[in-house]
Amino acid sequence: PNELHRIFAAKAAANGDWNDAAKHFRKAARYADKYSQHRLSMLYWHGVGVGKDVVEAYVWADIAAERGYPQFLAIREKMWAALTPEQQAAVPARGDALYKEFGDPAAKPRFAAALAKALALEPRQPKALWLKASLEHEEHRYREAASTWRNLLAVVPAGSSDARIIEANIAEAMRLAAGQG
Repeated sequence: PNELHRIFAAKAAANGDWNDAAKHFRKAARYADKYSQHRLSMLYWHGVGVGKDVVEAYVWADIAAERGYPQFLAIREKMWAALTPEQQAAVPARGDALYKEFGDPAAKPRFAAALAKALALEPRQPKALWLKASLEHEEHRYREAASTWRNLLAVVPAGSSDARIIEANIAEAMRLAAGQG
């Protein structure tokens, strides 16, 4: 659901309907979509499609940066530096509510449940398998990731560039799993 709503948001933005874009980015953000959370931070910062609110913008930037992606961290830090002391003081109270709904502890399980539902309908769907393996890897569940990558490898063309990437991902997951003991 995150990618679907991100696509809807991009189409709305391309058509100049920034209000609709913001609504779809927010829906995608509910599924731990860091890019959509980042885009919401920019919309609030600039007041495009939503009312300008630099505190709200910073909170979204903070949520987008929670996994430590360098580009999102840099944007978050630039926003923080631009806030007044009063605005900085408002961040914790406003941030807690958004984090409880959109932060990874709430959003990742929501995403995982949607992914499980999709795989229950179509167990060999390549995109869903790729996302599941990526999520398992990100959560340091390397043995599960390797298994999911193997399932994906069985449905992509042998020798394809995707197959080579998947084989490398399996090797990496196995190496990391061995290190876990």
